[in-house]
Amino acid sequence: MGIVIDGEVTEIVLRVPYDRDIQLGELLVMDDDVFEGRRYLLRVTGIGYGYEAAEGDWAERAAGSMILMDGKEEYTMYHRERRLYKEVKCLPMGRIEGDGISPVKTIPSHFSRSREPEESDYGALRRYMGDIPVGRLRSGERALDIEAGISGFNFPYHMGIFATTGMGKSNLMRVLAGSTMRNGRYGMLIMDPHGEYYEGPSNEAGLRDLHSRRLRVYSSRNMAGISALQVSYREIYTSDMASIYSLSDAQKEALGIFWREFRGDWLLEVHDHSFDELVERFERIHENTLSVLKRRVDNIFEMGIVSEDPNYSVSNQIINDLVEGRVVLVDSSGLREEEELLISSVLARRVFEHWQNLFLNNEQAFRDIPPVLITLEEAQRVLQDAKKGVFPRIAREGRKFKVGLCAISQQPKLIHEHILSQLNTLFIMGLSDDKDREKLGSASKQDLSPLRNEIKTLNVGEAIITSPFTPFAIPVHIYDFSEYAENYEEEEEGTRIEHDEGFV
Repeated sequence: MGIVIDGEVTEIVLRVPYDRDIQLGELLVMDDDVFEGRRYLLRVTGIGYGYEAAEGDWAERAAGSMILMDGKEEYTMYHRERRLYKEVKCLPMGRIEGDGISPVKTIPSHFSRSREPEESDYGALRRYMGDIPVGRLRSGERALDIEAGISGFNFPYHMGIFATTGMGKSNLMRVLAGSTMRNGRYGMLIMDPHGEYYEGPSNEAGLRDLHSRRLRVYSSRNMAGISALQVSYREIYTSDMASIYSLSDAQKEALGIFWREFRGDWLLEVHDHSFDELVERFERIHENTLSVLKRRVDNIFEMGIVSEDPNYSVSNQIINDLVEGRVVLVDSSGLREEEELLISSVLARRVFEHWQNLFLNNEQAFRDIPPVLITLEEAQRVLQDAKKGVFPRIAREGRKFKVGLCAISQQPKLIHEHILSQLNTLFIMGLSDDKDREKLGSASKQDLSPLRNEIKTLNVGEAIITSPFTPFAIPVHIYDFSEYAENYEEEEEGTRIEHDEGFV
C-alpha cells in the first residue's frame, strides 16, 4: 500500500502509488523491515498530493500546459508512475503483539512497507470488540468481517450516543437493545419518548420483530398486549417536580410546604383539594403560585400515568425485569414533554435506589445483580445542570452501584461538561456542528484530534467508538437493524455470569 518516508511516534507518513485507491479511516498494517515480527496497526488520517520534480513549481506549470493544450492535442507526461504519488498520513494505533495491542513507543524502520491487514492481524483486535456487538469493524467505508461493539460489563461506566438527525441514532439503539437481549447478562431500561423503538420507523423493523422473550414493554398508549405505564402517586417527590418543570423560587418554596404538610401523599392531596380549599389552607402561599402548581398536578393525573392507588405501580415489575437481565422499553410517546420526563425520572430513581440499597445492605444480592444501563433520549433536556435531578446523580454515583446512564443527543454541546466527562464510552456518528465535535473531542478519554477529518466525513450508519477500555478509537459500520432482525437468535437461558468484579 505504501512505504514510510517521514514521521514520528505519533504520525507516520507514507508514499503511496498515485493510482492506488486509499480512503480516510482505512486500516493498514506495517511490517518492520529491520525488526522481524514487529507489526504496527495504522489508520489513515490524511491524504494529499505528492510529486517528484527538480523545480518546485513543476506541478503548476504542468497543469498550465494541460489547460493550454486542452482540446488541441494530448499532453504527454513522462514517467508518470515515478513523478506522481500520494502522501498519506497515518496514526499509529498500536503494535500488534501476540493476541493484544500495545502502545506505540517506537517508530517503524526506514522504508518499511505497509499492506492491507490479513486474518492473522485481526486476531489481536477481536479481544477488544466486546460481548454486545453493534456492527462490524470498518476500514474506510468498507465493513470487515469482524464484529465490533462494547462490553456490557462497562455499562455502569456510562455512555453517550451523539449524531445529527438522520445519521442513525435510532437504528444504533435498536441494535444495541437487540444485542443486549441476545446476550441476556445485562439489564437495559430504554426511555422512548417518540415511540419509534418497539414498532420501528416507517418501513423499518422494530424491537417487536425480534420476538424476544427478554423484552418487556410498558406504554402510555393503549397498545394491544402491552402493559400500561402507570406509577403510584407516592413515587413522585416534590424534588422530581422541581427538577423537571421550570419553577420560580416561590413555587419551589410552595412544594416544600406541601411536602412538610402531606409528606408522601402530597401529590394526591393537592389534586383532591379544590383551589379554594388550598388557598384557605395555605394562606402564606400566593394564589398565583397555588394556581400554577394545582394546574400542573391536575395535568399529571389527567394523563392517566399516575395511579391513585398507593400500592400500584409498574416500577417493581420493571426492577424485577432488569434483575433478570431483560431489556425494558418504556414508551412514553403519548405524554407531554414534562410528564414524559417526570415519569422517566421516577423510574430511573427507583432503579438507582434499588441497586444502591442492595449495595449497602445485601452484599450477596448485589454480587448477583447484573449491571444495568438507563438510556435517555434528547438527554440535553435534563443534563444541562450537573446537580439538578436524578440523571446527573446517576452520572456522578451510578458506577459504584452498577447503574449506568446512556445519554443520547443531537447537541452534546448543551450537556454540562462535568456530566459529559463522566461518559466513558462515546458513540460518535455524523455531527454537522463544529462545536459539538469539539465538545466530544474534549470529553473523550482518547485523543480524537488526529481523527477530526474522519469524524467530519462519517456517513449514515458509520460511527467511532471511543472508550478507555480499548487501546484506540474503534471505527464501526453499524448493522442495519432490519437486516439484523432477520438473523437474530438469542443465547440460551442460564448463561449469566458473575458481575461483582470491580464493584466491591
